[in-house]
Amino acid sequence: MKKIRVNNKMKAASTSKTFPFPRKTLAKNIWFAGIIFLTILIILSAYTTLAAFQQPTQVEESVPTYGYTHTAKFSYIAYLTNNTIYNKSILLPGQGTIFKKITDHIDATLTYTFNTAEQVSGFYSIKAEVQTDLWTKRYTITPQTYFYNSSFIVGFPIDFSYFESIVAKINDETGVTASDPRLTITCDISTTAKTYAGMVYESFSPTLSVPLGANTISIEGDLSQSADGVITTTILVDQPEVFAQRNNMMITTILLVVIFSFYLLLTKGEVFIVSKMDKIIKKIMKKYGEWIVEASASPEDTGAESIIVKTFEDLVKTSEELGRPIVHVSVHASPVQKHLFYVFDETVQYEFVIDMDD
Repeated sequence: MKKIRVNNKMKAASTSKTFPFPRKTLAKNIWFAGIIFLTILIILSAYTTLAAFQQPTQVEESVPTYGYTHTAKFSYIAYLTNNTIYNKSILLPGQGTIFKKITDHIDATLTYTFNTAEQVSGFYSIKAEVQTDLWTKRYTITPQTYFYNSSFIVGFPIDFSYFESIVAKINDETGVTASDPRLTITCDISTTAKTYAGMVYESFSPTLSVPLGANTISIEGDLSQSADGVITTTILVDQPEVFAQRNNMMITTILLVVIFSFYLLLTKGEVFIVSKMDKIIKKIMKKYGEWIVEASASPEDTGAESIIVKTFEDLVKTSEELGRPIVHVSVHASPVQKHLFYVFDETVQYEFVIDMDD
């Protein structure tokens, strides 16, 4: 019986080469999921590695190289009128309460010192501020004065009577008695010093405070005041943790790339190769599926005459003319795989065969 073959031979082309280790076949979705997962890990690791290499291996750090101190020491002398309580004409700090009624005037001094410098100079001025709950007035006691040594002494009066008269005058002018009047004396000092570690430019403002309007004079605030400073130098400090992070991330990225390479070498996904014959069968089923009946086995030899039609369309025409279905049988037995389509009409069997060698 003569048959028309669609193709003499069709074999699946394999691009894989012989590999010394067996490759484990995984379900295609699992295999691709592994590739995606490892790819994401490699990208994240590479990004982290790049970020680690962008971090500086050295940072600037300030370290102290020279320390200095301003010191301001106040002192005062309260000059007394004839009195019975002290039986002397002056009071020094800590020698007793200063009663306003027996006090003639008070002179104060400020001794300023800047320690351990080669050259020191600057300016100072002394200002007074009268402050109440309603208003504030400022006055200059000592105008700006230049000094050119690491220390100086300046004297100034604490003229409480004068400032109390100002408070009384303003109260009389405004008709409102301001409460809590207070005299604050501030010495503003601007210092420039040359040291072995560099130049110093500093400001220092020691203060004294004297409440006004009381029967006693209280000089408040520390008589000895100081302020510390430091000159710093910037140095570069190594960051060993950055080196460690770089090494760790590089090793991690390399390991992930090696794991990914071995994953591709040792595994493979299920490959479904669609042969040319399968494509032809699928096309036939799609177009003529309504005329085709699937059979599970080849027809028995009934002695009927076999007629091989040239095209499947010829078999369809025969099926329509005879009013009989097209029967389909697929035979997968080496060395030949074939698909038999036929229409049986009692004594004649019209056939169309698609086959190809394994």
